Amino acid sequence: TGNIIIQNNIEGYTYYGVYAYYQNDLTLSGNHVEFDSASSYTTNYGLYMGYITGASQITGNNVAAGGTSSSYGIYLTSLTGDVSHPVLVANNFVTIARGTSTMYGIYGSSGTGITIAHNSIHHMVTGGTTSRMFYTASGFKADTVVNNILYASGNAQGYYELNNPAVLDRNAIYTTGTYGYANSTTYASMAAWQAAGFDVNSINTDPQYTGWMNLHVANQLLNGT
Repeated sequence: TGNIIIQNNIEGYTYYGVYAYYQNDLTLSGNHVEFDSASSYTTNYGLYMGYITGASQITGNNVAAGGTSSSYGIYLTSLTGDVSHPVLVANNFVTIARGTSTMYGIYGSSGTGITIAHNSIHHMVTGGTTSRMFYTASGFKADTVVNNILYASGNAQGYYELNNPAVLDRNAIYTTGTYGYANSTTYASMAAWQAAGFDVNSINTDPQYTGWMNLHVANQLLNGT
């Protein structure tokens, strides 16, 4: 309980950048986590978070994943928060730099009581079997998904939702691929996505990231986000 992992520089990982399991009130903040680009390891997990409970905070990390086949920026499974103490995933930079098969910026496998806010995702890969920036499995229920930036310089899908967040709004999304999948329907454009009731106050814009892992924005429309 109460473990603190802050301001570390973790470079050259080959499978897991940070692996945290059975943690209550965890603070994981301000870490730089970058894969080994010279490695031929097939699968990368930048942050793998399992059985995280209480008022845990996964914030302000800069994460890059680039397995030769599969890449997961932040993988979330068996998270348990509540209304007064949600598990907070916020203000993270997440880059997917390489892969040919399954590639996800944020992957929600299972959990409840979760807030996902102010994260910036950069998905650089074109193609792949399943290539998505934000994914929620049927067992993953986020209370709030707001003020995130999802940008694909390749053609990754924006959202793939098997369990819709309670609140999904005020995000910035840009991709040349399809915008989202929810309620057994694929939405090819942001207009269609919004017409279905998703992201009604969100915008379609290129954030103009400063660099491949430096996800500060130059687009003035996003000042203050």
